[in-house]
Amino acid sequence: MGYYIEVSGAFNIDPPANTSLLGQADDTTLGWQISPNGRLLYLPTDVQLPSPFTQLERVCQLLRSNGHAVNGCAKWRGEDDAHGTITVENNIVLVGEVAPPELPDSEVIDLTGQIRTGDEALKLEAMQLLDHFAINSSLVLEALVCALSDESLKVRMSAARYLCNLGEEASPAIEALIKALSDEEPWMRAAAAEALGEIGAKAERAIPYLIGLLNDSDYGPRGRAKEAIDKIGSGKSDG
Repeated sequence: MGYYIEVSGAFNIDPPANTSLLGQADDTTLGWQISPNGRLLYLPTDVQLPSPFTQLERVCQLLRSNGHAVNGCAKWRGEDDAHGTITVENNIVLVGEVAPPELPDSEVIDLTGQIRTGDEALKLEAMQLLDHFAINSSLVLEALVCALSDESLKVRMSAARYLCNLGEEASPAIEALIKALSDEEPWMRAAAAEALGEIGAKAERAIPYLIGLLNDSDYGPRGRAKEAIDKIGSGKSDG
């Protein structure tokens, strides 16, 4: 049986490993990649994986066998609202509730710049790190709005997921998310609808566009649009 998981954050590799190293592994490491900055991160995949934590252990074993030490902490979210943290200490994987350290302001500035001007891999890495630390500054929100119109679907999806995790705090991105409801990719249309639903009552002006999405040719956007309309309506009545 498959298991879907999202991981926000990245692990440090010392000394830095070649980005092609995981290409030597088999499909049991699918999803885990080495970024150009030398960090180990998990990129979204449409393949349901049998055991994401076991996969990470295999990746760490592979890196250890090649003389690399993996360390760091990341958050994970899986099916049925399951969530927690993953800590790696000297290639040993620990799953639990370990609080991550704070991210310096200088690094936040560097990472938002990376979202705007980096290549696909750097943009994904930056958003995962910022999402991991739940950074919601205006600088980050502006970068995420920019990423919603990126040429890469992975980047657009990652930005939408980040905004979804921010909930009501993502309200400055409402107009950009409404525009994303017309994205050419059904996954992105669905992700934008979900993010608007998580914003709640403040996204009331998105309702006419969400109603239009109920006629989408793909089930995913239709389902997310209905859920979003219900959540926005519920937020209005609660308020």
